[in-house]
Amino acid sequence: MYSIVGVILSGGQSERMGSKKALLKFDDKTLIEIIYERIKSIFDKIVISTNNPEDFEFLSLDKIKDIYPNLGPLSGVHSSLSQVESDRVFIMSCDTPFITTSLINHLLNVKTDEFIIVPKAEGVVHHSIGIYSKEILPLAEKILSANYVAKKIYEEKKPFYFSMRNFIERAGAEIVDVEKEKFYFHDLFFNMNTPEDYEYVKEKLF
Repeated sequence: MYSIVGVILSGGQSERMGSKKALLKFDDKTLIEIIYERIKSIFDKIVISTNNPEDFEFLSLDKIKDIYPNLGPLSGVHSSLSQVESDRVFIMSCDTPFITTSLINHLLNVKTDEFIIVPKAEGVVHHSIGIYSKEILPLAEKILSANYVAKKIYEEKKPFYFSMRNFIERAGAEIVDVEKEKFYFHDLFFNMNTPEDYEYVKEKLF
């Protein structure tokens, strides 16, 4: 196992799905249970990043609420890094059901001086999967606190949050192209957002 905490991001609003994606059932298991069982052999400790910890009482994992809620996945990364003892966390979103242990182990074995490691495939960088170090906390705190104040002022006009892509552009990252790796397949980073996506995943998972 690696001396890094695994974090399952489960704080999305799920507006297009119409129900909480992490709790969708595949046979007798929820999606978050499937993801947890897949990755539990890799990490000594796994936590759930969520603003609704009561939804996940059936899992005996620590739940971490956002310090700056409703500002997107960067809030989950920031809060997790702030509250775990490890210097690094491995982040993965609960709505990427095809992520494999091969991908995770590949990223964990990347050697770099960068404080962020994220994968790339088919020209797309996947910001909500990867490794984040506590070294990014000062910048994340600065950005999130400013955006939290701005969101309170403009909340009635438009919903917004600071994107992971923008954050990574500012912080810098080791971007690992995995498209030519043996474990790569087209749906590896498939993001489940709609009821149609849910039906697609049900067909593929079982």
